[in-house]
Amino acid sequence: QTEQRSKGDALDKCQAELKKLRKKSQGSKNPQKYSDKELQYIDAISNKQGELENYVSDGYKTALTEERRRFCFLVEKQCAVAKNSAAYHSKGGPGPV
Repeated sequence: QTEQRSKGDALDKCQAELKKLRKKSQGSKNPQKYSDKELQYIDAISNKQGELENYVSDGYKTALTEERRRFCFLVEKQCAVAKNSAAYHSKGGPGPV
């Protein structure tokens, strides 16, 4: 969770810096001067956004895998109980209560 927050904060910081740079370039007499820096920020934002999306995606995959593992464990235990119950009743155990 802290890693996701730090990645989000880094992305927010880059976006804020780009916004500042764009304001500077609008007020400037030579806006071309800032175009290279703006492209660098756009590229950095794109990279950080991709990292954050990959991190979240990996987290979802991990959560789904864990959920599936737990569900399979529960189904296996339920099947074992049903099998034992069927075996017990087929051997002529006590009738229904």
